Amino acid sequence: MIVPRFVSSISLATAVFGFVRSLFLAETVSSDYARLIRKFFDKQHVILFPQARIALYAVVRAILPKDPEIIISAYNVPVVIEYLEAAGARLKYVDIEEDGFNMDVGKAIEAIGENTRAVVVSHMYGKSVDFARLIPICKKKGILIIEDAAQAFGSLLDSSNPGIAGALCGTVGDVGVFSTGILKKFSTVIGGYIVTDDGELAGKLRNFKYEHRKSGPAGIPIANELIEGVKFIVVTNRFLFPLIFSLFKDSIRKINERDEKKQDVIDPDSLPCALFERYHSWLGIRSFRAHERNNAPFVVNAELLDKRFGRTSTCAYLHYPVIVHDRPEAIKEINEAGYDVGPGKFFNYGNELCPRAETAVKNNLNIPIHRLVTRAGLDRIADIIETHQTESPSQ
Repeated sequence: MIVPRFVSSISLATAVFGFVRSLFLAETVSSDYARLIRKFFDKQHVILFPQARIALYAVVRAILPKDPEIIISAYNVPVVIEYLEAAGARLKYVDIEEDGFNMDVGKAIEAIGENTRAVVVSHMYGKSVDFARLIPICKKKGILIIEDAAQAFGSLLDSSNPGIAGALCGTVGDVGVFSTGILKKFSTVIGGYIVTDDGELAGKLRNFKYEHRKSGPAGIPIANELIEGVKFIVVTNRFLFPLIFSLFKDSIRKINERDEKKQDVIDPDSLPCALFERYHSWLGIRSFRAHERNNAPFVVNAELLDKRFGRTSTCAYLHYPVIVHDRPEAIKEINEAGYDVGPGKFFNYGNELCPRAETAVKNNLNIPIHRLVTRAGLDRIADIIETHQTESPSQ
């Protein structure tokens, strides 16, 4: 038996029933969902989108001038980079911090120039970026701070500035972008949203969404994402996955080990911004009810690993990241211990200029910390990691 690397917080029955149910729901379900989000984050405005990547795209297109220069971490996932570039952004990459996976804020400040229009602050793996030093500089220069909190729902800012320390990630920048995709702890199969207190920015985003609200052939890519989400629920089932892994073990290991950037970039401008909104809104309302219960194992298991690796954090980890010197061998040994595991699909977009990001790309490994991971299993995984570690980032 082997425990899957990912476990969805949405059951297949709920996903299917929710889709059928959404066909008969009033549009007010979206308002109800948005109201819960506003209350949770204590923000005045919420704009729902079918995906976080489309939300990021909307921020660039609706708020920033044409072809804006945006500073962003070189250690990133392909879809974020692709959609920002598709929106016309000229990206300036900075390296990550020496002892972690997040943007080096000092290097981001150094990279700010006359043409800089925004900084994307991504809270990788749910670990917060202390970007307090960026705030007064960006405010003075009129630079937008976009918090990419796609992986950080519920994480708190660990900041040197007492004014923002303990705030929820995604609530301190000008806009916060969240994902509720199938791999997230707070999941609605597909979906995302933006939170902000700036009424002018919210108005621009709503206008953009209204202009792109209609569905049709352009909605096919998002429909495919929905189908992929349902498939994911099936293949990560605690009972089905051992069979799937035994039949396709070599293929799964190759997927875990390969480093290939996504190639099939679609035109985000053609995508409907309100597709399946009633569906993910209905699931979102249910997810709020179950969030504390679903999140509890992640918190407990992350705390156990913090103690093992000498870390302290206030984040709500999505996965627990570590650095190992022989990733393929570590993956193999952890598989033999009964757990599927693999690297995060991050890439170094800064090339030779960002060596820390390159090291993280080659050596990162994500430990599963979901509800199916036992204490004994976690200890065994940690033992294996320690035998393959060089210097682990102490977050």
